Amino acid sequence: GLGDVYKRQAQRQYDRICNYPPLSAYIFWLSGLIFEAVSADRLINTLTSHAVFSSWSIMCDFLLAWGCAAIVRQVGRPAAARWTYALVLLAPPLWWDSVVWGQYESVVLAPAVWMLYFMLRGRRLSAGVLWGLALGLKPQAILLVPVWAYAVIAGPRRLQVAAGALAALIVLAGVALPFTANSRAAWFERSYWDNIFGPDSLYGHYTTLGAFNLWYVDLLLSDSLSAERTWLNVAKRTWGKLLLGTALLAGLILTLRRWRRDPRGLIAVS
Repeated sequence: GLGDVYKRQAQRQYDRICNYPPLSAYIFWLSGLIFEAVSADRLINTLTSHAVFSSWSIMCDFLLAWGCAAIVRQVGRPAAARWTYALVLLAPPLWWDSVVWGQYESVVLAPAVWMLYFMLRGRRLSAGVLWGLALGLKPQAILLVPVWAYAVIAGPRRLQVAAGALAALIVLAGVALPFTANSRAAWFERSYWDNIFGPDSLYGHYTTLGAFNLWYVDLLLSDSLSAERTWLNVAKRTWGKLLLGTALLAGLILTLRRWRRDPRGLIAVS
Protein backbone atom coordinates (compact mmCIF):
# COMPACT_ATOMS: atom_id res chain seq x y z
CA GLY A 1 0.00 0.00 0.00
CA LEU A 2 0.92 3.67 0.14
CA GLY A 3 2.48 3.18 3.56
CA ASP A 4 5.02 0.76 2.10
CA VAL A 5 5.81 3.23 -0.68
CA TYR A 6 6.56 6.00 1.81
CA LYS A 7 8.68 3.68 3.95
CA ARG A 8 10.77 2.53 1.02
CA GLN A 9 14.28 3.90 1.07
CA ALA A 10 17.01 4.00 -1.54
CA GLN A 11 20.67 4.88 -1.39
CA ARG A 12 22.42 6.14 -4.49
CA GLN A 13 26.07 5.43 -4.97
CA TYR A 14 28.48 8.34 -5.04
CA ASP A 15 28.36 9.54 -8.63
CA ARG A 16 29.19 13.26 -8.68
CA ILE A 17 31.14 16.02 -7.02
CA CYS A 18 30.06 19.50 -6.03
CA ASN A 19 30.32 21.88 -8.98
CA TYR A 20 29.12 24.99 -7.18
CA PRO A 21 31.54 27.82 -6.20
CA PRO A 22 33.09 27.88 -2.71
CA LEU A 23 30.55 30.08 -0.91
CA SER A 24 27.76 27.70 -1.89
CA ALA A 25 29.87 24.79 -0.66
CA TYR A 26 29.96 26.46 2.77
CA ILE A 27 26.17 26.87 2.69
CA PHE A 28 25.66 23.22 1.71
CA TRP A 29 27.98 22.15 4.54
CA LEU A 30 26.09 24.31 7.05
CA SER A 31 22.77 22.99 5.77
CA GLY A 32 24.05 19.46 6.30
CA LEU A 33 24.96 20.24 9.91
CA ILE A 34 21.51 21.75 10.54
CA PHE A 35 19.82 18.79 8.88
CA GLU A 36 21.81 16.38 11.00
CA ALA A 37 20.75 18.26 14.14
CA VAL A 38 17.02 18.28 13.34
CA SER A 39 16.56 14.98 11.51
CA ALA A 40 17.55 11.63 12.94
CA ASP A 41 16.50 9.59 9.89
CA ARG A 42 18.85 11.48 7.51
CA LEU A 43 16.43 10.96 4.59
CA ILE A 44 16.46 13.36 1.68
CA ASN A 45 13.32 14.67 -0.07
CA THR A 46 11.35 14.79 3.15
CA LEU A 47 9.49 17.84 4.47
CA THR A 48 12.30 18.48 6.95
CA SER A 49 15.13 18.20 4.46
CA HIS A 50 13.26 20.32 1.93
CA ALA A 51 12.68 23.02 4.56
CA VAL A 52 16.34 23.03 5.62
CA PHE A 53 17.88 23.16 2.16
CA SER A 54 15.26 25.51 0.64
CA SER A 55 15.34 27.99 3.52
CA TRP A 56 18.25 29.89 1.94
CA SER A 57 16.35 30.44 -1.31
CA ILE A 58 13.14 31.38 0.49
CA MET A 59 14.99 33.92 2.65
CA CYS A 60 16.64 35.35 -0.46
CA ASP A 61 13.24 35.65 -2.16
CA PHE A 62 12.44 38.35 0.40
CA LEU A 63 15.86 40.00 0.03
CA LEU A 64 15.44 39.95 -3.75
CA ALA A 65 12.01 41.61 -3.58
CA TRP A 66 13.36 44.20 -1.13
CA GLY A 67 16.33 44.93 -3.39
CA CYS A 68 14.13 45.37 -6.47
CA ALA A 69 11.87 47.72 -4.50
CA ALA A 70 14.91 49.70 -3.33
CA ILE A 71 16.08 50.09 -6.93
CA VAL A 72 12.66 51.30 -8.07
CA ARG A 73 12.57 53.73 -5.14
CA GLN A 74 15.79 55.27 -6.46
CA VAL A 75 14.13 56.35 -9.70
CA GLY A 76 10.40 56.21 -8.94
CA ARG A 77 7.75 56.85 -6.36
CA PRO A 78 7.25 55.03 -3.03
CA ALA A 79 4.01 53.50 -4.28
CA ALA A 80 5.86 51.98 -7.26
CA ALA A 81 8.44 50.52 -4.89
CA ARG A 82 5.75 48.90 -2.76
CA TRP A 83 4.10 47.39 -5.83
CA THR A 84 7.49 46.15 -7.00
CA TYR A 85 8.11 44.38 -3.70
CA ALA A 86 4.75 42.61 -3.89
CA LEU A 87 5.06 41.65 -7.54
CA VAL A 88 8.59 40.27 -7.24
CA LEU A 89 7.80 38.36 -4.05
CA LEU A 90 4.72 36.79 -5.64
CA ALA A 91 6.20 36.20 -9.11
CA PRO A 92 5.53 32.50 -9.88
CA PRO A 93 8.91 31.80 -11.56
CA LEU A 94 10.68 32.89 -8.36
CA TRP A 95 8.67 31.33 -5.55
CA TRP A 96 7.97 28.17 -7.56
CA ASP A 97 11.71 27.85 -8.15
CA SER A 98 12.58 28.18 -4.47
CA VAL A 99 9.57 26.89 -2.54
CA VAL A 100 8.51 24.01 -4.82
CA TRP A 101 11.64 23.05 -6.75
CA GLY A 102 14.09 23.91 -3.98
CA GLN A 103 16.40 25.58 -6.51
CA TYR A 104 19.01 28.24 -5.95
CA GLU A 105 18.36 31.16 -8.30
CA SER A 106 17.19 33.64 -5.65
CA VAL A 107 20.41 33.08 -3.70
CA VAL A 108 22.48 34.60 -6.49
CA LEU A 109 19.85 37.12 -7.64
CA ALA A 110 19.55 38.72 -4.19
CA PRO A 111 23.17 39.97 -4.00
CA ALA A 112 22.96 40.85 -7.71
CA VAL A 113 20.07 43.30 -7.29
CA TRP A 114 21.64 44.83 -4.19
CA MET A 115 24.86 45.17 -6.17
CA LEU A 116 22.91 47.17 -8.74
CA TYR A 117 21.34 49.27 -5.96
CA PHE A 118 24.74 50.27 -4.58
CA MET A 119 26.04 51.00 -8.08
CA LEU A 120 23.14 53.40 -8.55
CA ARG A 121 24.05 55.04 -5.24
CA GLY A 122 27.65 55.46 -6.39
CA ARG A 123 28.96 53.03 -3.77
CA ARG A 124 31.00 50.93 -6.14
CA LEU A 125 33.17 49.18 -3.57
CA SER A 126 30.08 47.91 -1.75
CA ALA A 127 28.68 46.84 -5.11
CA GLY A 128 31.92 45.02 -5.87
CA VAL A 129 31.80 43.13 -2.57
CA LEU A 130 28.26 41.97 -3.37
CA TRP A 131 29.32 40.92 -6.85
CA GLY A 132 32.13 38.92 -5.29
CA LEU A 133 29.60 37.18 -3.03
CA ALA A 134 27.39 36.42 -6.03
CA LEU A 135 30.39 35.00 -7.90
CA GLY A 136 31.09 32.80 -4.89
CA LEU A 137 27.53 31.43 -4.98
CA LYS A 138 26.85 30.50 -8.62
CA PRO A 139 28.84 30.68 -11.87
CA GLN A 140 25.88 32.49 -13.46
CA ALA A 141 27.08 35.63 -11.66
CA ILE A 142 29.55 35.99 -14.53
CA LEU A 143 26.55 37.31 -16.49
CA LEU A 144 26.95 40.54 -14.52
CA VAL A 145 30.16 41.35 -16.41
CA PRO A 146 28.24 43.41 -19.05
CA VAL A 147 26.72 45.51 -16.25
CA TRP A 148 30.16 46.48 -15.01
CA ALA A 149 31.40 46.98 -18.56
CA TYR A 150 28.52 49.40 -19.18
CA ALA A 151 29.38 51.27 -15.98
CA VAL A 152 32.93 51.75 -17.31
CA ILE A 153 31.77 52.89 -20.75
CA ALA A 154 28.88 55.15 -19.78
CA GLY A 155 29.64 56.61 -16.41
CA PRO A 156 32.16 58.86 -14.73
CA ARG A 157 34.64 57.72 -12.08
CA ARG A 158 35.90 54.80 -14.10
CA LEU A 159 38.68 54.13 -11.61
CA GLN A 160 36.11 53.62 -8.88
CA VAL A 161 34.24 51.15 -11.10
CA ALA A 162 37.50 49.29 -11.74
CA ALA A 163 38.20 49.28 -7.99
CA GLY A 164 34.76 47.79 -7.36
CA ALA A 165 35.39 45.03 -9.91
CA LEU A 166 38.76 44.35 -8.29
CA ALA A 167 37.03 44.15 -4.89
CA ALA A 168 34.74 41.46 -6.33
CA LEU A 169 37.73 39.36 -7.40
CA ILE A 170 39.37 39.83 -3.99
CA VAL A 171 36.21 38.69 -2.21
CA LEU A 172 35.93 35.64 -4.47
CA ALA A 173 39.61 34.78 -3.95
CA GLY A 174 39.23 35.19 -0.18
CA VAL A 175 36.17 32.96 -0.04
CA ALA A 176 37.98 30.35 -2.13
CA LEU A 177 41.25 30.53 -0.19
CA PRO A 178 40.79 27.24 1.75
CA PHE A 179 39.92 25.47 -1.51
CA THR A 180 42.89 27.01 -3.29
CA ALA A 181 45.22 25.95 -0.48
CA ASN A 182 43.90 22.40 -0.64
CA SER A 183 43.52 21.82 -4.38
CA ARG A 184 44.79 24.92 -6.20
CA ALA A 185 42.51 25.87 -9.10
CA ALA A 186 40.29 22.77 -8.97
CA TRP A 187 37.38 24.79 -7.51
CA PHE A 188 37.56 27.23 -10.44
CA GLU A 189 37.78 24.46 -13.01
CA ARG A 190 34.81 22.56 -11.55
CA SER A 191 32.49 25.45 -10.76
CA TYR A 192 33.33 27.85 -13.57
CA TRP A 193 35.31 26.42 -16.46
CA ASP A 194 33.66 22.98 -16.64
CA ASN A 195 30.16 24.37 -16.07
CA ILE A 196 30.41 26.98 -18.80
CA PHE A 197 33.01 25.74 -21.30
CA GLY A 198 33.69 22.10 -20.40
CA PRO A 199 32.87 19.30 -22.88
CA ASP A 200 30.51 17.70 -20.36
CA SER A 201 28.75 20.94 -19.49
CA LEU A 202 24.99 20.54 -19.39
CA TYR A 203 24.69 23.98 -20.97
CA GLY A 204 26.43 22.66 -24.06
CA HIS A 205 24.04 19.74 -24.57
CA TYR A 206 20.63 21.07 -23.53
CA THR A 207 18.69 24.12 -24.64
CA THR A 208 17.21 24.56 -21.15
CA LEU A 209 17.50 22.90 -17.77
CA GLY A 210 13.83 23.56 -17.08
CA ALA A 211 14.26 27.30 -16.46
CA PHE A 212 11.59 29.84 -17.34
CA ASN A 213 13.13 31.30 -20.49
CA LEU A 214 12.86 31.40 -24.27
CA TRP A 215 14.17 27.85 -24.65
CA TYR A 216 11.43 26.53 -22.38
CA VAL A 217 8.90 27.72 -24.97
CA ASP A 218 10.92 25.87 -27.60
CA LEU A 219 10.80 22.75 -25.42
CA LEU A 220 7.01 22.95 -25.18
CA LEU A 221 6.74 23.28 -28.96
CA SER A 222 9.33 20.72 -30.03
CA ASP A 223 9.43 18.33 -27.05
CA SER A 224 13.21 18.32 -27.34
CA LEU A 225 15.99 19.58 -25.07
CA SER A 226 18.81 18.87 -27.50
CA ALA A 227 20.99 21.90 -28.25
CA GLU A 228 22.45 19.99 -31.20
CA ARG A 229 19.20 19.91 -33.17
CA THR A 230 19.05 22.42 -35.98
CA TRP A 231 16.65 25.11 -37.09
CA LEU A 232 17.21 26.49 -40.61
CA ASN A 233 20.33 24.29 -40.73
CA VAL A 234 21.85 26.08 -37.73
CA ALA A 235 22.28 24.30 -34.38
CA LYS A 236 20.15 25.63 -31.55
CA ARG A 237 23.33 26.04 -29.53
CA THR A 238 24.55 28.49 -32.15
CA TRP A 239 21.20 30.26 -32.29
CA GLY A 240 21.44 30.79 -28.55
CA LYS A 241 24.85 32.41 -28.79
CA LEU A 242 23.72 34.62 -31.68
CA LEU A 243 20.61 35.73 -29.79
CA LEU A 244 22.60 36.47 -26.65
CA GLY A 245 25.29 38.42 -28.49
CA THR A 246 22.73 40.38 -30.51
CA ALA A 247 20.64 41.21 -27.46
CA LEU A 248 23.67 42.39 -25.46
CA LEU A 249 24.98 44.54 -28.30
CA ALA A 250 21.57 46.03 -29.17
CA GLY A 251 20.83 46.69 -25.51
CA LEU A 252 24.17 48.41 -25.04
CA ILE A 253 23.74 50.64 -28.12
CA LEU A 254 20.15 51.62 -27.33
CA THR A 255 20.91 52.28 -23.69
CA LEU A 256 23.94 54.43 -24.47
CA ARG A 257 21.93 56.48 -26.96
CA ARG A 258 19.00 57.15 -24.64
CA TRP A 259 20.26 56.96 -21.05
CA ARG A 260 24.01 57.45 -21.13
CA ARG A 261 23.99 59.98 -18.27
CA ASP A 262 20.84 58.66 -16.63
CA PRO A 263 20.95 56.03 -13.83
CA ARG A 264 18.04 54.28 -15.51
CA GLY A 265 20.50 53.24 -18.22
CA LEU A 266 22.30 50.97 -15.76
CA ILE A 267 18.96 49.41 -14.83
CA ALA A 268 17.99 48.93 -18.47
CA VAL A 269 21.24 47.24 -19.49
CA SER A 270 21.08 45.02 -16.39
